[in-house]
This record gives sequence, C-alpha cells and structure tokens, in this order.
Amino acid sequence: MASVTHSIENSPTSTMSQAPKIKQESISIGMSWKAILRKKNQTKRPNQKLTPRLSESIKSKNIPKNVAKAIIQQILNNNVQEQIEEEEEFLKFINKHRKIQNLAYLMKITRPHKLEKLNKLHKQFRQICWNFLKKQYVPYIFNSRIKNPEGHLQYRNQLMKVFAQKQ
Repeated sequence: MASVTHSIENSPTSTMSQAPKIKQESISIGMSWKAILRKKNQTKRPNQKLTPRLSESIKSKNIPKNVAKAIIQQILNNNVQEQIEEEEEFLKFINKHRKIQNLAYLMKITRPHKLEKLNKLHKQFRQICWNFLKKQYVPYIFNSRIKNPEGHLQYRNQLMKVFAQKQ
C-alpha cells in the first residue's frame, strides 16, 4: 500500500511532480522555479472598469436594462415620432445601440459627442429618455410585472437627476 505522501507526489495535479521540470526551465530562463510556477498558475483577470453606479442599483441590477428596453420599445413602436428629426438615421442609431445592458452604456449614448452628427442623435435620445422618465415611466412600472416598484421609483428619481444635469 502506497503512503499518502507518495500518492500526492505522483498525482498529475501536484506541484511537486512539476518541480524538476520547472527547475530545468528556470535555469535556462534565469527565473526562480517558484516564480515560474506562480506565473503558470495565475489566470489573467479582465480589467474591471468602474461604472457610475446609482445607490439604489444594488436592489436590482436589471433596472437600467429595463428602462433602456422600455425607451427603445417606445421608439420602435413609433410613439415618439414628433421628437425625431431624421427618422432613418435615428433608427439606425437605435438599432445599433439596441442591447443596452447597464447604466454606463446608457450614460455613454446620452452623453454629448464630439461629432456634430452623433451629438444630434445623442441629444435626441437624451430628450426621449427624459420625456419617458418624466411622463411615461410611472405608468410603465405599475402596468408591468415589476415586483419592486419602490426601487424602480427611487431609481427613476436618481436617473432624472442625472439626465437633468445633462439637459
């Protein structure tokens, strides 16, 4: 019967069985074998960018996504035609940005842009967002299957403050 230490040393996942190979590599590279082993075991994590989070977003991560979906549905259902100047261009812009997943992306496409053409589209979208939040969001909350209307209303107030600063 093999000892416990013997079975661990011979296991394919054991670092001890890799040590002689790594020592050979470390001699040829000039790094310590422990550093090479650490480097092999490390996994690269993607850089996480800080996104502007509103304080109530902890209650529901889907609130910005729900808001964006509702706004885009309003646009695609032709409920905001009087606010759109160049319809074809604006619909291309909306179809390009149709899958808004978070608040950072929503803020990005409502922020003023350097290019005049994009700035005009961003301004129209920002105005539509503002009108939706101001007039249509409360009925949308209570007529839908949203389980946490209080959180949505608090989030709406915070979103309105953000959009009011940009107006």
